[in-house]
Amino acid sequence: MRMTVATVTDALHAEIRGGQLAPGARVPSVRELARRFGVAHATAAKAMRILADEGLIESQPGRGSFVTDFRAARQPLGRPIILLAMLHDGDIDSPHHDMTRVFYGVQEEAAVRGYEARISLWDHAGDLAEFQIPNLAAIVAGNYELLSHRAAEALHRRVPVVYAGYGQHVRAANEVRIDHEEAGRLAAEHLIAAGHRRLAFVTTVDAHQEMYRLRFSGIASVMAAAGHPAPVLMSWHVRDRPEAVTNVLRAIALGEAELPTGLVVASDPMASEILTTAAALGLDCPAELSVVGFGDYADTATEGLTTVHYELQALGRSAVVLADAVLRSSGLAPLRLVAPVRLVTRGSVVAPRVDA
Repeated sequence: MRMTVATVTDALHAEIRGGQLAPGARVPSVRELARRFGVAHATAAKAMRILADEGLIESQPGRGSFVTDFRAARQPLGRPIILLAMLHDGDIDSPHHDMTRVFYGVQEEAAVRGYEARISLWDHAGDLAEFQIPNLAAIVAGNYELLSHRAAEALHRRVPVVYAGYGQHVRAANEVRIDHEEAGRLAAEHLIAAGHRRLAFVTTVDAHQEMYRLRFSGIASVMAAAGHPAPVLMSWHVRDRPEAVTNVLRAIALGEAELPTGLVVASDPMASEILTTAAALGLDCPAELSVVGFGDYADTATEGLTTVHYELQALGRSAVVLADAVLRSSGLAPLRLVAPVRLVTRGSVVAPRVDA
């Protein structure tokens, strides 16, 4: 097996965390590490620098490097929290971008607790095994997809990672997540209470993402409990406007039977786009088609869109609270928090015009 900086670093992490190299113990020299792992001196030296940057070892001139009392060294005074975000689209500088809102919360709580908050943008996961920054205390990862399981576990051994809100569960991870299933239930319950029996969940082409699966599951459970038909799953991409959704809107406008009278749409911007398209096709919304979105963006209030609110700044604040708890503790099992959601009713849901 080819030895890399990550290999050497992970091996030393395991020995330090496992107690084989206890606080005060001398760490093998660069020369000794190079010989032990069969790597170049430069590779061994880089591994040592990573450990030193993380506060796990310290160099004493004339004596060598020694393991610090790393539990005390990881106390969070003045150390930054990094928000890692793999942005598939959108502009992180926009105040409406989800990760921007999360980061605002990270900044707020970090300042209260004496941390510095920074943001680091990644186009892809890359080789995070060598990711380092002086005085790094914890990472708030905005995207589960940012880290493979292997990279996540390696990173967890070196620095606390808290995941905030989206995608798949990562084994042995600290996380703060939105209750997406409850969000789906709230939207469906509201539409059913208004008299709707046939619903569709409209999502993006990335319908496989866990948050969308959970929302659909919440909708389906409410429909089943009410004895109504299972919800239809439809895909919509704002730029492409797939014919599947447009054709359904056109059919509703023509008065065809057995079509959805209520749409639960994966995001507020997508819901706004669908309402615009529906109006262009001659649909009278909400009389002929009621719509519920997700997100509660500022401009949706003026559009009168009923939506499920989840406070992303609170999600960011909770992620810092969780990271702080991990830093101040030792030997804890993964910690998890669930951020609540609530329905915001406006004017986009009314009783269906026909018997639904």
